[in-house]
Amino acid sequence: MHVNDLLKIAVESGASDLHLKVGSYPMMRVNGVLTPAWEEKRLTHEDTVAMAASVMSTALRQKFKETQEVDLAYSVAGLGRFRCNVFQQRGTIGIVLRVIPFGIRSIEELGLPRVIARVAEQDRGL
Repeated sequence: MHVNDLLKIAVESGASDLHLKVGSYPMMRVNGVLTPAWEEKRLTHEDTVAMAASVMSTALRQKFKETQEVDLAYSVAGLGRFRCNVFQQRGTIGIVLRVIPFGIRSIEELGLPRVIARVAEQDRGL
């Protein structure tokens, strides 16, 4: 499965993050709880290497070889933008992608009290 397919599942599920590591199912964080995004098979070393390569440019792949970690922005047309961290841990590659929403959520959607809206609307802040 390609990383974009997993990102589509994550976005459609309202996930904030997608976690990919060897030996685990692809996991997504929905409402703060990690849950499998896909349970057909656990990720192999080859899976995570291929997924990491698919999100990094040639220059970033070289940087990753040198530093064993890289942060980047990744986007999928028609799906969204993602903040991505690719890292090496215990000899294997891990990837975490954070969904960057297209729109700004309202105070109500964030579950914040209305008083926060009044403070946010102040001309000179606090």
